[in-house]
Amino acid sequence: MHLALPQHIADYRISPRAATDDLLTLGRYFSEMGGYASSFSLREARSFAVICEKRLCKVTKELMNRQVIDSVDDLFSLSTDSPAEAYTLSSPYDTLTSLSVNDLERIYRSHPKRADLRRTQGREPLTYYIEGKIVAELRRRSPADLSEQLKIDYCIHTYENELENLSFLLSRPVRTGSPLPITDINPDCSSDELLLSIISLKQYRDIISRERLIEYTDIALDRLELSEISGNLPLLAEITEIRRKKIIAVPEWVNSRLEKGVAHALKKKNVKDSDLAVPVLTLYAITGNPKMASKATRILNRCYKAAFDETAPLHDRIENLHTAVTCCDFLSRFSPRKTALLS
Repeated sequence: MHLALPQHIADYRISPRAATDDLLTLGRYFSEMGGYASSFSLREARSFAVICEKRLCKVTKELMNRQVIDSVDDLFSLSTDSPAEAYTLSSPYDTLTSLSVNDLERIYRSHPKRADLRRTQGREPLTYYIEGKIVAELRRRSPADLSEQLKIDYCIHTYENELENLSFLLSRPVRTGSPLPITDINPDCSSDELLLSIISLKQYRDIISRERLIEYTDIALDRLELSEISGNLPLLAEITEIRRKKIIAVPEWVNSRLEKGVAHALKKKNVKDSDLAVPVLTLYAITGNPKMASKATRILNRCYKAAFDETAPLHDRIENLHTAVTCCDFLSRFSPRKTALLS
C-alpha cells in the first residue's frame, strides 16, 4: 500500500487553470487510494487517507464549478461512445502495444464491466489478470507528458492495492519466492501443455499463481466451447474438477459437456484408456452414479495390464502405468512391488 503521494502529484496545483483531464485522473486517484487507506487502522494509513480526502474535495469542487461532474461517482463514468469501449470486453490476448496510454487507462477502468460479464458467464469474477497485462504494458511506456504520467500512476498504484486486497480476502500472500510475471504461457500452446500448467497451479499458494490459474482456465474454457463433444476430455475433466472443488468459479455447462463427452467416447471407443480414466472418475464424483465407478475400474484394469505389455511402445506403457498408479484405489488387483519393479 502506498502511504505517500508521488512528488508530481503532491506538487500538482489544483486551480481553474488545471487541465480537466488531469483533474479527473487525480480525482480517481485520490478517491481510490484514500478509500483503501481508510480501511486500515494504522496511523500512517489514516493520515494518508485524510490527505487524499482533502485533495479530493478540492478536485471535485473545481470540476463541479466547471460543470464536468455532479458528484464523486461521476469521476468513474465511462463514455459509451469511446473507441476503447469496443475493446473493453474483448479477448485479453489482443495486442496492447498499439494502444495509447489514454486508451489503456480507459480499458483498465472498465474492470466492473468485465467482472459483470464474467459473472454472467459463470467465470471467476474476482480477478485482475487483464488489468495486470495493462499495467505491465504501462510500465514499459515512457509518458509523453504529465497527463500520461498521472494515468500510469493511477493504474499501477490502484492495481497493486487490488492485489493486496485479494491477499487479505483469500488469506494468501501476493507473491511467494521470487517475483513471477503475470503470465508465462503462449495462448496457442498445446492442450497437454495447458493441462499441465493448470494442474501445477490448482493448489496455488499466492495471488499471482491464482491469477495465472484463472487466465489458463479461461484459455481452456474458450477452447472447450469450440471443440467437439469428445475433444480434449482430460482438459475438460480437469476444469470440471476445479468447479467441483470450488477452487475458482467455472461455468455449469462443463458438467453436462463432460457427461456427453464421456458417453460419446465410451460408445465410439475413440479415446485411449489412459485419457478416459480420469474423466470417467470425475463424472462419477459429480453424479455419484455407481455405473461410472464400475466403468472406471474396468478402464483402469486395462491400463494396468497394458503397462506390463512388453510389446507396446514405451511411451504408452509409461502413460498407462502413471494412470493406473494415480487411480490405484479403483484397481481390482494392484501390486506396489510389481509396479515398483516395472518402473
